[in-house]
Amino acid sequence: MKTDAKDAVHLVRLLRLDEITAVAIPSADQEADRDLVRARVDCRGDLMRAACRPSALGRPLRRKRKPADHGA
Repeated sequence: MKTDAKDAVHLVRLLRLDEITAVAIPSADQEADRDLVRARVDCRGDLMRAACRPSALGRPLRRKRKPADHGA
């Protein structure tokens, strides 16, 4: 069953009650700026993870030694 008529009635009710908020569609330049910011955030996260990686690799090498058993 198609609901286009029901959807239209629902939208009209929302418009009458002023329940629908206007939304601006970003221009191509604005969208490009947003993509650039997202890429920068992703790169920053990658850089932080890469900076932490060497110390994480060195951790298993820093084990405590077991005390030597000298014939006890």
